Amino acid sequence: MDISPQRSAEYYYPNKYAIQITTDAPQWGGLSGCTLEEAIKLGQIQRAAQHTTVCYSDATIAFHN
Repeated sequence: MDISPQRSAEYYYPNKYAIQITTDAPQWGGLSGCTLEEAIKLGQIQRAAQHTTVCYSDATIAFHN
């Protein structure tokens, strides 16, 4: 895989899609500012990203096969 400096920007931020799986709710302070809105402010997710969601669940339940 070629990750030369000219192409490396393709593989990083800002992301077009995001999903956050957590058992904690932001109003209780458990996410410590790590909400998707915070990621948008930091430039990690595109402002125009329409495919973002938060799933309040345990990962073992969310990814159960």
